[in-house]
Amino acid sequence: MNATTPLCEDVYHAYCQTLYQVTLPTRAFTLRVGVRHPAFDEALRDHHTQTWGFITAANPRSEITAAPLNQARHAQLCAVIKEAGYPMFPGWGIPQNNDWDPEQSLCIFGIQSENLRKLGIQFEQNAVVFGALAHPAQFLWCLATPPSTHTA
Repeated sequence: MNATTPLCEDVYHAYCQTLYQVTLPTRAFTLRVGVRHPAFDEALRDHHTQTWGFITAANPRSEITAAPLNQARHAQLCAVIKEAGYPMFPGWGIPQNNDWDPEQSLCIFGIQSENLRKLGIQFEQNAVVFGALAHPAQFLWCLATPPSTHTA
């Protein structure tokens, strides 16, 4: 799958229904694409930042991968983000169907959209989630695009 290949409707729908859980030192949040999160905006302000990204290294290209490999990929992602100097917090992508296991993820504070997209491509993800203060969370497409019937 490359950047011009659309996802199938079922996979796109699963992405849209996924809950993105983030654990900050003082509170946990559940985020969704297409929704504003005022309480999370307050956490961004508390950390003196205006942007955030949510990314996993698991299951590249939405292909189910063995747990040990996903764990190794997550450790690599943590190392790359730490080296880049971004604050990061643990997260989980929680699917709303039984066909997929939750994916260990990270929430990165202060990252710009293009840097997040580059990380998504580096870790072979179809999409990542990006947010900015007072704006709805959105997908950034990395190795795929939404189906032609969707513009999100």
